Amino acid sequence: MRVYLSLLLLGLCQIGESKDPICIIKPAFVGDSDDKNFTGLAVLELGKYLDAVGFDVEMDSGCAHRVLFEYSTTFAHKDDHLINVTEALTTISGSTPLSLLYGVYTFSEKVLNIKFTIALDIIPDKLASPISLLSPSRVIRMSPGSFDIRGLQPFHDFNSGPDWWTLFDYRSVLSQMVKLKFNFIGFHSYPLKEPLVWVGDGNDVDSSGKVTAQSSYETYWRTTEDAGWGMVPRTTSSYTSGSSQLFSAQNRTCWGPPPQQNLPHCLPLTQEDYKAVFDDTLDLFTAVVSHAHSLGIKVAVGTEVPLSMPKGMTTEDAFTGIFKRLNHTNIDYYWHWTAEGGNTVNSTTTQQAVKDVATSISVWKSLQPLSFQLAASGWFIGPTDDPTYFDREYGSEISALSALDLGVGWDPMQPQYQDIKNHSTWVIPWMEDDPGLIGAELWVNRTIHHVKDAKKYGTRGVLGIHWRTVQPSLAMSALSQSLW
Repeated sequence: MRVYLSLLLLGLCQIGESKDPICIIKPAFVGDSDDKNFTGLAVLELGKYLDAVGFDVEMDSGCAHRVLFEYSTTFAHKDDHLINVTEALTTISGSTPLSLLYGVYTFSEKVLNIKFTIALDIIPDKLASPISLLSPSRVIRMSPGSFDIRGLQPFHDFNSGPDWWTLFDYRSVLSQMVKLKFNFIGFHSYPLKEPLVWVGDGNDVDSSGKVTAQSSYETYWRTTEDAGWGMVPRTTSSYTSGSSQLFSAQNRTCWGPPPQQNLPHCLPLTQEDYKAVFDDTLDLFTAVVSHAHSLGIKVAVGTEVPLSMPKGMTTEDAFTGIFKRLNHTNIDYYWHWTAEGGNTVNSTTTQQAVKDVATSISVWKSLQPLSFQLAASGWFIGPTDDPTYFDREYGSEISALSALDLGVGWDPMQPQYQDIKNHSTWVIPWMEDDPGLIGAELWVNRTIHHVKDAKKYGTRGVLGIHWRTVQPSLAMSALSQSLW
């Protein structure tokens, strides 16, 4: 087997000459520019993977075997697609350009025997006569059913996770996500600590989304000089066996997220440094969201309620600042996270969270038009003594309620999801858990079981929480396959 990142040029991995020509008939472009992007990408990806297994790919109609894209209005779900393989013609059908792209990946998996993971593609050796892959004739129907939202929830706050991702890393993950037919990625940001969500007055946000130095505060993601969570600080120049050479001269003392890499010790120390980290993070995520949208993936960003704010600030002013800044990234959802640990209905934390969400709705309405909808998430779907409480208290402007599965994934999905009537629901099973990030975590069976429960309880979305990519990749692939 040949295993390599999908971004590598296939020409570097070719073995021998193909004997079997196959023609791709380009689909007609329909709709807006995004539709053209999807159909164009579908043609490119199909050609790439046909070539990878040994076909001689031509953009023509004169081959003995052809692949045809077909639009159809007969599908029940916008992401449904069908693959019809016969001796002379393979048809990839869908109702939208994005569903045709999904069809290419389904064809690649189920006919060409290519496997996709969140980390890389697994491509079999080239065949002398790959036309044999097209026998026998078959029809493959794919539908996500009720699962409109399918994706991942990479969690910040550990060196192992997205704290260290560069734009290349984000793009790589997103580019693999679409192959798994995921369409959502969500990020949680710890309040008044991490730079993805800045909390401040709306008057301190300029027309480009950048904030003033005076309104900036200490903020950072993890670095190699961070002693948190059992890590031992160590300069990258002291790494052994030549690994120190992986870091550029300006990063030979430390490594951290891109917005911090040019700072001494990779940590901001002054107001101007804090501002630079917030502004560079905004630019980073604007590019991340742009790439996600080019692949049909929606993006959610948010922090916790009750909302932590700088002293002397009102909740209205704080949400105004949060929303004005994040609107420049074109995110699709701002989601409120209830705090970790769980609380009862009558607790001060729960009651203040409900008030803050109501305030955010009022601010969100006053600032329209905005790029994003509102949603909610947390460690629990609702208070521990009444899991459906938020469903009754949150307004209809909250488009969905979601939560992590309990017990870092060891506990079954909360059955109270089936009792939530006023909001759509998404559940977040654990692809891995944070106490186990030092080694392999294999949760394929558990993931499949949680998806079955999600279907039984009527949820409309499933997201896998994770930090790493290679180690939990089997669970993520199981998640993807279970949703169709």
